[in-house]
Amino acid sequence: MLGIICSLPCAFAQQEFGLKVGANLNFNKTYEMYDSFSGRTSTVGPQTVARFMGGIYGSFKISGKLYVQPELLYSQQYHRIEKSGEVDGGYWRSVRSGKVDYLSIPVFLQYEAIEGLKIAAGPLLGFPIYTPERKDGGLMILEYMRVMDIGATAEIGYQIRGVGLGAFVRYSEGLTNVAKKDMGHDKNQFLSFGLSYAVSRLF
Repeated sequence: MLGIICSLPCAFAQQEFGLKVGANLNFNKTYEMYDSFSGRTSTVGPQTVARFMGGIYGSFKISGKLYVQPELLYSQQYHRIEKSGEVDGGYWRSVRSGKVDYLSIPVFLQYEAIEGLKIAAGPLLGFPIYTPERKDGGLMILEYMRVMDIGATAEIGYQIRGVGLGAFVRYSEGLTNVAKKDMGHDKNQFLSFGLSYAVSRLF
């Protein structure tokens, strides 16, 4: 019992809890919309949209320089869902775009290359929960989307150990189509960067 009590401060030192806040840069492809019945063609060009992200994290040391870091984030993103088809011998392609807010859960396996500098990668689960854009008639973009998105993410982060303040940059890409079956096609693709603070260092 005495050994367990004495080991508690050491175990607590192997854990860290904190906050993250930053921005997402969402990358969107160029699409050409076409209606063979009217002969009209229009192009929706590439667009990079900056939106907010933030949340909480916990970092747990496994052994040596390896850590596991799960996060719970509110992640604002942007989608451009492309859909095409044929009707009565004609061909059409349409694009629906809009802002979508996610509840995101990345889980990183981290390696501390040097003190304070960590390289990480892992899976990412995203749950679309809200769109601030309302449409008069027709469906909102959220109604086109699946309830969960699966992706992968990689990050480089640095923390000033004595202070607990850090910075990070990460790239995330979806591995699945975000749209429901027969509702179109799009995948998540975005760069995130921001600051972190280890709140647990205050206690």
